Amino acid sequence: MNHRVERRRNSASIIAAVALLQLAAWDAPAARADQAEAAGIRIGFALSALKSEAAPAAGRDANFAFTLTTGNNAAPLRGAKPAAWLVPHAPGVGLDDRQCRRTAAAFVRGANLAVPAVDLNTFYVLALGGDASVSIIDPRIGFGGSRLISLATFDANAIDWALTPDQTVLAVAQPSADQVALIDTKDWSVKARIKVPGAARLALTPDGRFLLASTRADSEGNESGIAVIDLAAPAATPSRIATGAGPHDIAIDAESQFAFVTHAAADTISVIDLATRQIARTERTGHRPVALAYSALARRAYAAAEDGSVTVIGAASSAQVATIAGPPGIAALRFAPGGRFLLAASPEAGQVVVLDTATNRIVQRIEIAGQPDAIGFSDRVVYIRRRASEFVDAFPLDQIGNEGRTPTAISVGVGQMALGAVSAAARADVMAPVPGGDGMVIANPGDRAIYYYREGMAAPSGSLSTYGREPRAVQILDRRLREAEPGVYRTIGRLPRAGSYDVVFYLDTPRLVQCFEARIEGDSAGTESAAATPEVTDMVLGGAPRAGTPLALQFRLVNPQTGAPMSSVSDARVVSFAIPGRNAARSMARPLGDGAYEAEVTVPEPGNYYVFVEAPSVALAPAAGRLVAVAP
Repeated sequence: MNHRVERRRNSASIIAAVALLQLAAWDAPAARADQAEAAGIRIGFALSALKSEAAPAAGRDANFAFTLTTGNNAAPLRGAKPAAWLVPHAPGVGLDDRQCRRTAAAFVRGANLAVPAVDLNTFYVLALGGDASVSIIDPRIGFGGSRLISLATFDANAIDWALTPDQTVLAVAQPSADQVALIDTKDWSVKARIKVPGAARLALTPDGRFLLASTRADSEGNESGIAVIDLAAPAATPSRIATGAGPHDIAIDAESQFAFVTHAAADTISVIDLATRQIARTERTGHRPVALAYSALARRAYAAAEDGSVTVIGAASSAQVATIAGPPGIAALRFAPGGRFLLAASPEAGQVVVLDTATNRIVQRIEIAGQPDAIGFSDRVVYIRRRASEFVDAFPLDQIGNEGRTPTAISVGVGQMALGAVSAAARADVMAPVPGGDGMVIANPGDRAIYYYREGMAAPSGSLSTYGREPRAVQILDRRLREAEPGVYRTIGRLPRAGSYDVVFYLDTPRLVQCFEARIEGDSAGTESAAATPEVTDMVLGGAPRAGTPLALQFRLVNPQTGAPMSSVSDARVVSFAIPGRNAARSMARPLGDGAYEAEVTVPEPGNYYVFVEAPSVALAPAAGRLVAVAP
């Protein structure tokens, strides 16, 4: 597939005045020159495939990069906050300077009708499924719907995961398979499978260099403890550190020097020197320590035990700092932003307590019905999930830590079923803040959906489909433009179908708008090349599915706007994998006419399989999934 990007049209030097855009400013005259420049800033744009030997392809992820320099010596512009969008246009009819500015203004304002082909300022929602998969979901505009961008599958159900600070690697712990899988977030392939017996809990060092995983005793004589995985050399055998009988929880200090590991069966916690991979000391705790949290502000770890005691331990100190009596049955332990106030949720006691690390005292006890069992934070609000109901309680963060005062709560219904109605064997977070800090995504496994709550509202703003899977945990993959190296701002975006596009670039301070032209060329699709992404209908099996026997699967592709058949999609194919995520395979489909296609699928062993249809050239991500039971 050929791809041509031509830098075009000159930047508009816009008078910077107010935070909100004014149309008069956007319509100011634009300076014209061969190179994009305004207020002494020059802009370069590049689009490339994720793999250097390939060309950017429709329906595939690609690298978008903008280089900002200033001055005669082309010094990199640091700390900028750019935004960019990809918008379609008819061949030879691109945006002129005024249209470029108006388009940028509409996107920045969030105009309802301004929907780009690709938003380079967005994020994806990751949903950990109960079928050994991670769904990558594009929330689209305003959370009015969602789109499955990709699907990562691995060998067994995962109960914990961790995303590296640069967001390039997602680690998933699979205790039943005795392994940790490392997933490349560029193409969602498994880049490494690391043997870690009973891996159930993961923690990353803040510098992103090491991944710590809990381990159990194994037949090779290794004792229970943790494994230290060097992410720069994932093929190397992990270091094993024997600590004590688990289950384990793990916390790491802000300097990536010490790890704290609980041993529930031994009623102890170990402090591990990560430089020497040795246990510095072991401390006694209350009965069965089950949760850990570390405060960079206090420079201490806090371990909660089932009996309600919270043990405070410093990395450098040779003795415990304090022991605090809390409610029994603590299930969640989280520090509020800033690291001073620690919140502990006890579903058994129906309480959330707030501990002040400045005095190591409990300063608030908040009674919450419905078994509070999970805690999440945005920039301004703390969220408490109720396991036995469909409600989440939201408290203003500035009311947390005010001794003797009960915070004012807003109870938000999140779906139809109780949030804990479906038992989800996961230790990862079920709530995650959205970029921008003004809302939260919340998983409801029973509803098989993820809900988005925008702060200040009485109910969720919308829901995201998880395509039939139970979302056992959620987190955010931030795909907004970020400074990857001095003056170079990058992100990854899914290219739309073949056609002509404008890349609209916007910088707020100083105010700068620039459009570039991009032409994405693909295989000829006749008159369908400008149509919408197809819809998959009428998926039927050509017989009874049996292991090892080819099975015909037919489906139709239609234009979702007109219902007309789309018969010339050359790369339609069927994706299949077993539950859990084994035996993944892709089978090319052949056109039968009138929008109908047929693929031959062969699975190697009996079991339950998911099957989907995808077609990258027309930006059709895995869609129209269905469950197929394959007999011996």
